[in-house]
Amino acid sequence: MNGYILENDGKGKFTNVAERIAPGLKNLGMITDASWADVDGDKDMDLVVVGEWMPIVVFINEKGKFIDRTTPWGLSKSNGWWNAIRPVDIDHDGDMDFIAGNHGLNSRFRASVEKPASMYVSDFDRMGQ
Repeated sequence: MNGYILENDGKGKFTNVAERIAPGLKNLGMITDASWADVDGDKDMDLVVVGEWMPIVVFINEKGKFIDRTTPWGLSKSNGWWNAIRPVDIDHDGDMDFIAGNHGLNSRFRASVEKPASMYVSDFDRMGQ
């Protein structure tokens, strides 16, 4: 599934500009939430995206283009059932921290690095769904 960034022309017409400024959103996955925040401290807004069956994805704003920098930020193996992400300076040190909501421990599902949860997707009954 694709993610979108909509640009308003000032007259109420919105255009998807993701392919031009954030091509990494294409086929990213089942996005459930996103937050704009200055992740790298350079005074411009970056984008952090979460979703089901995907890692926390960090797009750094580099001169108006959003570049996937998930791996350098150490999040490439953060896969989960993420459903929320919020920027907040928890420790009051001036940089942005994030609170991310994942499928919790109160679930009947149990997953670990050694035994990850798996999803099998197909039209098993051949009903077209």
